[in-house]
Amino acid sequence: MSSASRLTLTAPMKGDFIPLESVPDPAFAEKMVGDGVAIDPVEGKLFAPCDGEVVMIHPAKHALSLKTQLGVEVLMHIGIDTVKIRGEGFDVKVAQGQQVSAGDLLIDFDIDSVASQAASLITPILITDQEAVAHFDIQATNQLEPGDTLFDAHINTGQSTADNAGPVVQSKLLTVANATGIHARPAAYLVKIAKQHPTNITLLAGQRSANAKSVVAIMGLNIGFADEIQFQTSGADAEQILGQLEQAVISGLGEDVQAVDTEQQDSIEQEPSLLFSHNDNANELTGICASPGFAHGPLFKLEKMTYDYPKYGSDIESEANLFEMALKNAKQLLQQALQEQQAEEHNEQAEILAAHMELLDDPALATDTLNQIEQKLSAPAAWQNAIDSQVTILEGLNNPLMQQRAADLRDVGFRVLRQLLGIDEADLSKLPPGCILATEEMTPSQIAKIDANLVSGVLTVTGSASSHVAIIARSRSIPMLAAVDDSIMNTVNGTDLLVNADEDFVLLEPSDDQVAQLNAKKLAAEALQAKAQQSAMELTTTLDGVNIEVAANLGDVTKAQTAAEQGAEGIGLLRSEFLFLDRVTAPSEDEQVQAYSTLLNGIGRERSAIVRTLDVGGDKPLPYVKIPFEENPFLGERGIRICLDRPHLLRTQFRALLRASPGYKLRIMLPMISSLRELTIAKQVLHEEADKLGIQAVELGVMIEVPSAALMADVLAQEADFFSIGTNDLTQYTLAIDRGNARLASLADNLHPAVLRMIDHTVKGAQKYGRWVGVCGGMAEQVSAQPILVGLGVNELSVSISSIAETKYRVRTFDSNVCRQLAEQALLCDGPEQVKHLIQQSNLLDV
Repeated sequence: MSSASRLTLTAPMKGDFIPLESVPDPAFAEKMVGDGVAIDPVEGKLFAPCDGEVVMIHPAKHALSLKTQLGVEVLMHIGIDTVKIRGEGFDVKVAQGQQVSAGDLLIDFDIDSVASQAASLITPILITDQEAVAHFDIQATNQLEPGDTLFDAHINTGQSTADNAGPVVQSKLLTVANATGIHARPAAYLVKIAKQHPTNITLLAGQRSANAKSVVAIMGLNIGFADEIQFQTSGADAEQILGQLEQAVISGLGEDVQAVDTEQQDSIEQEPSLLFSHNDNANELTGICASPGFAHGPLFKLEKMTYDYPKYGSDIESEANLFEMALKNAKQLLQQALQEQQAEEHNEQAEILAAHMELLDDPALATDTLNQIEQKLSAPAAWQNAIDSQVTILEGLNNPLMQQRAADLRDVGFRVLRQLLGIDEADLSKLPPGCILATEEMTPSQIAKIDANLVSGVLTVTGSASSHVAIIARSRSIPMLAAVDDSIMNTVNGTDLLVNADEDFVLLEPSDDQVAQLNAKKLAAEALQAKAQQSAMELTTTLDGVNIEVAANLGDVTKAQTAAEQGAEGIGLLRSEFLFLDRVTAPSEDEQVQAYSTLLNGIGRERSAIVRTLDVGGDKPLPYVKIPFEENPFLGERGIRICLDRPHLLRTQFRALLRASPGYKLRIMLPMISSLRELTIAKQVLHEEADKLGIQAVELGVMIEVPSAALMADVLAQEADFFSIGTNDLTQYTLAIDRGNARLASLADNLHPAVLRMIDHTVKGAQKYGRWVGVCGGMAEQVSAQPILVGLGVNELSVSISSIAETKYRVRTFDSNVCRQLAEQALLCDGPEQVKHLIQQSNLLDV
């Protein structure tokens, strides 16, 4: 028995009403995709026709769907055959997973450009769940304005589910031959076949899956040309169903196709790259340094855990109870692990586990799981579907931070899944002594449990230097390489390995001489560390009397006293984001005053402390600051731009900093400055707030992160009190390489002469007006880069607390004149390889 509710859709664009039957594409005209109407647009804007959640944005940006409060999905498909344009002329203004209201702008498109390339601009607006629609009441007129009533759809709110009896059967692996993949038309063709059968049918594409009876769900898988797919179903006629679907895919799903030449595809993928250097030595594998150090020991592979569970449950109530108990147990175990890390003052691990607790407490995950259990799915299947859905959204944002959150969510998901299935996590306390642990992917919870006395090093096939796993490995001084060649997982357990994370490689079956060289390097590093620690509190002066201040980079205020005790001559960078992230409201002024006072008390009155103002944006979003979806958040509204656009954030932070400053050497630094105008506006705001408080304004500096700031350094120096160079972002922007792209990581080298010239230009611009320059990016603690930075005239190096003593010791062995000659030669090099060769020849690092 079902009841009907009314759903009203308004016109999402300005244009002429077109009956669906008149759309020049049979997939739409014959209602294979869904039922509804169409509009021939006269303006290039697509608005939301109702309230809902964005559940699908096609990669070609021409199609988008909303899930309404009644549970049905509304698909809007701009133009016919627009998938072939591959996104040109389309600008999506929302993100997948975002809640929108009727009338919100969804897509901006260049109507002339799209019209010149598409078969037609006619845009279908469809309800794809046709079985849910009792009947339509079309109210559209010939000429429509955005917001005009389009139609009322009477939706059946009662639900029925298909019962699959018998074992689950899978089709053979099929290769998609459609040139533009499975977009709306082939998806509709597939759905038409699937809907002829009452059983549940699942489309599998790698680790992702979708209901084969939903056009939107299939389009959301982003299946491209030559991708491999499978179908899964059960029941008495399972083999017959799979046969029909297999034949449909082979024949092109209603489109003319040519057979995919898989041998040609393989040869393209397997041909050696001309861009990346490749090692012909099969016994040497390369990776990315996630945690520095050296390791030698036998290989022990941690195989990826697999989880088998039924898709459907026998009893809704018992499955719901099982899920709630598993969730409760997982939370208790995670809380216990968090308390252990806090008790041992492992702050990095504790912060990451606290973030995992928040993910487990997300009510949307529990609600989604229980809703799917109501549809007779088993508790493990429902939970994993809920996790996979959120992971897909996060990974689809093309954002390193969100992709890290996706990795955290997978880790959380496995915690609960193991509780549901009664499976113990791999016991990482019983590993071969001194082993090198290798795995395809490691989770934060796994690296936190590793006994560093047993494991001498870690290798992962996936991951990056900025992952939470890498952060924990560094905090525990476990040498680690990420993005290691996957052949390591085919290597026999017990194989002797030598890991040199500092130089990004691992040797299989090293010779006695190679092991001896590694041991010599380890002993030398340990001896240097011991010597450095003895003189950690001494000032940093080069052999020829040049003072170089060595300061600390901090991510929270509680480490300031530790930094001072380890020899820091100041705080070169406090990233103030820790105050603003992972909360639902902005921190109050008083809360910020307390935090900055903790910082200043910790470092002391005689040392300076630099606080960087809020540096967030599309790549580091805040739940209480609405930032429109951006294709490339690194080039969007972030850093000083977001604070100048929302002055309340900036004024509140300035006031808090000023209130904490009397009696201390506090300095403020602005992130992402790209023009003098941004600096002068912020400076005016600072002085206005200082005047209101009756407090003298503190020094205001600029973080040099983008090429425009480096090239305009002499102009900025007229207003800025100091510069600090963020070499991670400066390298990214100068070389146009996303620093989160693991594949291109080897090319994002901050010793590239172009980056060195940016630093040189910054220093000379600053010197023109007597300003000092620091470096607070990763390059400051990169041993090979330190003599170059000193030679370029940098006055301060800001590094992690663990690197302070060694950095100070090493800089004291430099002669600034020799460093200057080295830097001048480096500026004339044609690539980073030449620069590194010069550094090696200089013998400056032989200490």
